[in-house]
Amino acid sequence: MMAKFKIFISTIATAIGVLGLVFFANQSGAITSSDWKAGNIVDDFIFTNSDDMTVADIQAFLNSINPSCDTYGTGRATERGRGDITRAQYAASRGWAGPPYICLKDYYEVPKYSPGDYIPANNFSGSIPQGAVSAAQIIYDAAKRNNLSPKVILVKIATESAGPLTTDNWPLQSQYTYAMGSHCPDSGPGGSANCDRNYAGFSMQVESGAQLMRQYLDNMEKPWWKYKKPFATNSILWNVVQSGCGAGDVYISSKATAALYTYTPYQPNQAALNNMYGLGDHCSAYGNRNFWRVWNDWFGSTQYSRPIISFKSHISYYGWTGLVHNRGITGFTGQSKSMQAFSIDGEVTYSSYSEERGWQPTVYGGMQSGTTDLNRPIQAVKIQPTGSLAAKYDLYYRTHVSYVGWMGWAKNGEPAGITGGPGNNIEALEIRLVHKGSSAPEDSGQAFKNISTKGDSSPLAVSISSHVGMVGWQPAVTDEMISGTTGQSRRIEAVKASLINKTGISGDLRYSSHVSWVGWQDWKNANEISGTTGQFKSVEAIRFMLTSDLAKSYDIWYRAYSQYVGWMGWAKNGEPAGSTGATRQLEAIQIRIVPKNSIALPSGAFYNPANTPVPDLYDLSYSTHVSYVGWIPNVSQGVMSGTTGRSFAVEALRIAKAISQRDGSTITIRCSSKSANDPWSADIPVTEQQICGTTGQTKALNGIKLSLSETDAKKYDIYYQTHLSWIGWQEWKKNGEVAGDKPGSHIEAVRIKLVEK
Repeated sequence: MMAKFKIFISTIATAIGVLGLVFFANQSGAITSSDWKAGNIVDDFIFTNSDDMTVADIQAFLNSINPSCDTYGTGRATERGRGDITRAQYAASRGWAGPPYICLKDYYEVPKYSPGDYIPANNFSGSIPQGAVSAAQIIYDAAKRNNLSPKVILVKIATESAGPLTTDNWPLQSQYTYAMGSHCPDSGPGGSANCDRNYAGFSMQVESGAQLMRQYLDNMEKPWWKYKKPFATNSILWNVVQSGCGAGDVYISSKATAALYTYTPYQPNQAALNNMYGLGDHCSAYGNRNFWRVWNDWFGSTQYSRPIISFKSHISYYGWTGLVHNRGITGFTGQSKSMQAFSIDGEVTYSSYSEERGWQPTVYGGMQSGTTDLNRPIQAVKIQPTGSLAAKYDLYYRTHVSYVGWMGWAKNGEPAGITGGPGNNIEALEIRLVHKGSSAPEDSGQAFKNISTKGDSSPLAVSISSHVGMVGWQPAVTDEMISGTTGQSRRIEAVKASLINKTGISGDLRYSSHVSWVGWQDWKNANEISGTTGQFKSVEAIRFMLTSDLAKSYDIWYRAYSQYVGWMGWAKNGEPAGSTGATRQLEAIQIRIVPKNSIALPSGAFYNPANTPVPDLYDLSYSTHVSYVGWIPNVSQGVMSGTTGRSFAVEALRIAKAISQRDGSTITIRCSSKSANDPWSADIPVTEQQICGTTGQTKALNGIKLSLSETDAKKYDIYYQTHLSWIGWQEWKKNGEVAGDKPGSHIEAVRIKLVEK
């Protein structure tokens, strides 16, 4: 077994390898051992197609495979060899729970997604608990959150649960307890399942099982999966329980297959394959065979005949065209509609040229090249085949340019179109794949004309890269381009951005992201990573801001493409974009930098149903000098500095950091204090070096007054609260009001916070 992650297998229902045959043996039996591909049990695209089924589709499927539920156990227990008594009577004779028996199609549960002590669902009383959702909804939500096909979960329930649960028409509640075999290593007596009770319960099993699959898919490079690596030959056991059965070499050609072998670490031997709907010999194991067989019986082939390349374009006054596969034309001719962007999915890299921004960064994997909503035509393109595509094919392409018509063919990364000159906009793009050594397309003239190639003239721009699930780090793109993907259900896990500044104005870029299961992260500086990688967590919301003098001269606008929603409205200058408390992953980000107050864009950038607090745009930390203790560690906004209940006096206060993150300027906090029998001190700015109060004189602070500079006071209020000896916490004071100063009492602790007006 692995040190960090347990190996999860189907021993919970090794018996289902037998019991499940009762149902599955009734299938058509169309598949045979010759159809089995040990190295490609299922294609990656099929495995991760989270849009494959809606909630209604899942519910209809559950209804179809188990239409009649014996809720009250009135049917005969013939499958148990007791046709003389009812199922309810048989259950009573075995000490099992009595009716009602709730089938999966009728099952509801209040979802539980945090590991902890198992509490059985109470819907077996016959009523649906408040807040409960259907099994179909639980399956759908887990598939969406983890970017898996719902079919993966349905088949895993069928092959991992006792019964199997999917088709049992009088299931016991216990059959829902470990429905996915998740966190159930076969380390119990005799190789039995040793399940972790913290992961018990239907919703917990479905979610944690889906998370494990996603974790395997996203972390194939980790050393603890070195024996189940995709695109490599692996030694896979025939059986992990029976000793002496040995193993066989398998070249794994999909990540999904590697994930299945990690979840269930054995392969069927020939005996198991020869009796596809029955049992093999003592070395036979059935988990992955059953997954493949059940999928084929229920949903058809696990293999997807994917196009070599697929491409589309965004056309002015029209929008995105449909996909064209392998070869053909995207865009229009004869309609005076220019192409503004295009994307290609396949083993190619590509870029586009516009007069306003020059050649854009090279992208790949279905990313968008060009811009939309800016009325910015592209005038030239470059498309380069890579990997196995480049080894087998030459890629030819040509452009249809306004007032010119079709130009000649370019090949394998050469430029096509016209750079420079008025109105030379691409209207259509044709692509052809030609096998290496075959004839090129007909010669039709010059492919590219360079009248005057320009560079990016923008004085200020952002370069941003996103770490995308199942992809990794995408190439960096400049602002106005799209970072991430749309329409592919791939979550952004992290971002890294920097500023291209030709203005001569001081300032930089900062950004912060809200991560699923984590919350808001601290502000990051340029070129730092915000978010996580390798943890299958999603960025759900994001904020950007400029600092120092740049913030006074420019606005940074940004918007987010959110799961289930699409493009949301625009936010700017530190406002959040995306959502919190709604479990929606971000899938793409777009940024624009413009001169201050030069444009207004549609709002509606943020959705926050749970009212998750949005952190302040500034940092504030402070410390107090305490008698008999000295300076204590800095605390952040609103946190107590000092002590209570120990009769120790605060003698001085200092501000360690108070910086407005919106423009980078320092917020000046002023302080006047009253110590022991001394009069009120002068009102002074408080810093690390210039403290408010005294040290080394054994003089307790009796009272303080805090205020802001005239400039800062226009944007913020400063609040402060004191804890007084013999009295306790006093009410909050603000903006120069007296805090403390009670006869016979001294300050023991302080709280400070800034609030935007």
